[in-house]
Amino acid sequence: MKSIKIAVIATVTIQVAFANLAHAYSVNSAFTSKAVVKAVNTNGNSNANGNNGTNGNSGTNGNTGSNGNTGSNGNSGSTGNTGSNGNSGSTGSTGSNGNSGSNGASGSTGTTGQTNNNGNGQQDQTANHNDNNQNNPTGNGNNTGNQGNGLGNNCSGNQGNSASVGCAAGGGSNGSNGSNGTNGNNGNNGNNGNNGNNGNNGNNGNNGNNGVNGNNGNNGNNGNNGNNGHNGDNGNNGHNGDNGNNGHNGDNGNNGHNGDNGNNGHNGDNGNNGDNGNNGTNGENGDNGTNGDNGTNGDNGTNGDNGSNGENGTNGDNGGDTPKPEKPSTQLEYKVKPLGLFYYDSITRIFNLTPDVDAKAVNTLEVDKFEKGFKVQKFWTILGGLGAQMQFYFTNASGLQNLLGFSIGLAPEKNKTALFTYFAKDTKELNLIKRHIPWKAEDLYEWSVGDSVFYESAGGVVFVAGAGIPFLKASTTVATQGSWRFYVQKIDDERVYVNATRAETKSAAAFAGTVALSVGQGALKDVGQGFSYEIDLSDFEAARAYEDMLKGNVVPLQKMAADSLNPFVQTVEANKNLLSGKTKAFVFGIPFMNVSTSKSNFYSVSNVKNLKEGLTVDNEYGIYSREVIGRLINRHKNRIKSFYGGVTKVTDKTNKLVSVDNKVQFSWFFEKDHGDSKSLNNAVEDAIQDTGLDYLAVKAPASQDLGYINVNLKVEADTNFTRALAGANKAAIFARMQKSLVNSIESYFKNGDKHNLCVTTDVDCKAQYSAESLKALGKIKDLSETLAANYGKDSKAFAQTYAKIGEQAWTNQFVFKAVLDQMRFCGSNVVYEVSGEKISNYQLQNVTSLDSVMCK
Repeated sequence: MKSIKIAVIATVTIQVAFANLAHAYSVNSAFTSKAVVKAVNTNGNSNANGNNGTNGNSGTNGNTGSNGNTGSNGNSGSTGNTGSNGNSGSTGSTGSNGNSGSNGASGSTGTTGQTNNNGNGQQDQTANHNDNNQNNPTGNGNNTGNQGNGLGNNCSGNQGNSASVGCAAGGGSNGSNGSNGTNGNNGNNGNNGNNGNNGNNGNNGNNGNNGVNGNNGNNGNNGNNGNNGHNGDNGNNGHNGDNGNNGHNGDNGNNGHNGDNGNNGHNGDNGNNGDNGNNGTNGENGDNGTNGDNGTNGDNGTNGDNGSNGENGTNGDNGGDTPKPEKPSTQLEYKVKPLGLFYYDSITRIFNLTPDVDAKAVNTLEVDKFEKGFKVQKFWTILGGLGAQMQFYFTNASGLQNLLGFSIGLAPEKNKTALFTYFAKDTKELNLIKRHIPWKAEDLYEWSVGDSVFYESAGGVVFVAGAGIPFLKASTTVATQGSWRFYVQKIDDERVYVNATRAETKSAAAFAGTVALSVGQGALKDVGQGFSYEIDLSDFEAARAYEDMLKGNVVPLQKMAADSLNPFVQTVEANKNLLSGKTKAFVFGIPFMNVSTSKSNFYSVSNVKNLKEGLTVDNEYGIYSREVIGRLINRHKNRIKSFYGGVTKVTDKTNKLVSVDNKVQFSWFFEKDHGDSKSLNNAVEDAIQDTGLDYLAVKAPASQDLGYINVNLKVEADTNFTRALAGANKAAIFARMQKSLVNSIESYFKNGDKHNLCVTTDVDCKAQYSAESLKALGKIKDLSETLAANYGKDSKAFAQTYAKIGEQAWTNQFVFKAVLDQMRFCGSNVVYEVSGEKISNYQLQNVTSLDSVMCK
């Protein structure tokens, strides 16, 4: 049975470790994959390039208009002084406007058409400018001016007043824009009508030269404004893109051919560019405005109203009239982050071996009597791993998608577990003895006979995947481990018994829930194979072989054991084992502070060959357990109800069957490592509540800190009980069990609810327990049919069915007592122990023999 216990210990260790993987620590230090971000250029105001004047609205690009400094386009106001149009060459700077797309601002130059309006429009601030402004409603000029103010680059802002080139007088800050004030002479640009001399602005035709505005073509560079037209590509900034067609306003640079607007220069008659106010007819330039259909950009032309957006310029609302940015598309991104795994736990169990002989008589446990010394079990386990995980999430998302994320990760991990069992003579020795893994043979000389250690060293790979939203997640963990498990026990002064088992473990678990509350299910398969030896450590070679074994090298030990002339190493057993099953769990809490409840069903197979005696023992058992495990940092409280049942076969060297046994065992277990009198009394009451065995009652001493406490009940039966359940007379057996169950319920509720089974008065408690109990007993009866069908035929199905019978028997105290009553008729052994660090060891045993009449 040692191999079974070793496998179970390893299984519990693995389950605990991987149940806590959801709480593994992650360190945020990551690489991020970024999606391409699209920029939306307000040169869409370049759309304003539509009516180039509307480019005035581009003036709002004037907002870009720091290109307002392109406001030096204001100097494009100087375009009035077309030579300043050379400054319009500065408008070439407007080409910088090209960059700004806010050439739109040079568009303001378009607005310069209005600039005459504007110039003078701005030059509402300048009286002279008011002249042409008379043709152009000062409002427009002002709009442009406002637009210039929209440029708000105060510097060029006034310059932006470059649209308001007049304000370029304000652009007087523009300096010569002050000469733009002369553009005020652009007012003279009104004289820009003289700018008609600007007709020389016709030369503004030269503005045609505005073609020279083509120099404006340099405005053509404004054409480079045409490159502004590439602002038109800025136009691709959008609908600006159509501004791109405005870029064809770049062809508006061909508005340099707007210089043919130079026929606009006949806008030079741009003096008539005051008619260039008719350059609002330049808005017919807006036939350019048909560019204007660019104007339909023109509607960009309506952005000519955007020229009013010159006010927008003021409002910088040209920004407002700026086409709305496109909503960025939703992108899936990921981060690569470290995946850290860590888990640690330990518990020390101390059993006072001094017997309590008077507890039953006085009904109270004795305390602080230590004449017989102590038995100590120290357990610890540690798991660690470091890998990487990819965390996926959505950017520019909304709603649930904005919250959703998922991840996958992979990490190598290492796990070590140890369970030491040793004895101390008194409290002094109890505090002095320290145990560690006996890597060296001489370490065992300090040990007492009977001291032992189980040690496991495992390594493997853990895969994790999860998905969810904040506070609600689902995760899956899959792990594969290879391990060495060693059991070492000192059997006399020179010799030790050792078992070395190589095992492979595969486990998977899925959990769903919140940060502090989750439910899940896990599966596990553990396969091992090993040998047991007796080693005489007084021999140097044998001692070295023992040390190599603990490092995972068993070859020297195997060679010495195979040598029949070597008396120092003898092979005792060869073992194989398999453990597989599933667990359902509910967890509340966070790492190192949690409470979990779980229900498990396992199937266990072991084959042990005793090479000394020539016997082979095969075990197949079904195991059921229900656990409540609580932890608060270094404090533990555990309660476990379990059952196992199955088949044990013993054969000799010739494979002749020696014996068959169908052993079953019920177990009720409680422990707490920082217990007190109240905790112990509650545990005893819980045991009685679950079993209905009133004779388990015993009292703890009043108000005592008791340290480690333990309550352990085991009820065993052999083949006779199995034959009764699966035999031909099982109908009579179950009729008797049902009668026992009904009588037990009647008797209990007749005398009140002394075990506090009824938690509410809202329901008929007796009726509820009656229905629940009869249902469970009915299932046991049905399962006994399956048990009978597989008895002696299919040991695996037989063992798994037995585990299900054990699960039903633990339904409540009435079902348990009905089953126990039948076990008594067939021969049973009840062992009850209450023990701990300070209380004396209280044991109770109840043995019954076979009643051949009642057990058949």
